[in-house]
Amino acid sequence: MFCLGLLLLLALSGCATLSETDCRSGDWYGVGLQDGENGQSLSRLSEHREACSEFGINIDGERYRQGRDQGLLKYCTPENGARVGRSGGSYGNVCPAGLDAEFLRQYRFGYKIFEVEQALEQIDSRIAAIDSELAQKDLSDDKRRQLRRERDDLEDEHDDRERELRVLDAVDLLRR
Repeated sequence: MFCLGLLLLLALSGCATLSETDCRSGDWYGVGLQDGENGQSLSRLSEHREACSEFGINIDGERYRQGRDQGLLKYCTPENGARVGRSGGSYGNVCPAGLDAEFLRQYRFGYKIFEVEQALEQIDSRIAAIDSELAQKDLSDDKRRQLRRERDDLEDEHDDRERELRVLDAVDLLRR
């Protein structure tokens, strides 16, 4: 029972958004700035409040919002939208009006590249699994033919995805 309680305590402490030192520093503008630069939603403020309340510390929500708003100006750039999308990151609709349209357009384009790269990895993984199966000596002729057909189809799909990725990369270069 003691071990279960200790594990629960460790799990809960791992969820805190700020350490006691961070809470005591009182740099709410800086915390907000960093959260904004990372594209955090405003709900993050509630998480910080909860974390700091454990230490009896109140947050200056206004300073936090000011910092977050400033940080969002850095986060919500078209270049960052493309970077976040291409890395497969999620977007929480945090960009203010006027910055959101171009950020989102670039994010979607970057995310399309991410999806194609993920598809290529999945195809490569399946081809490797088929190659492993084909190396087995005890395969029936029918199973071997089926695997070779599947591998050929995957090679064709791989070639299509490679072409798609090259086009997307070329478009990306031209857009810069």
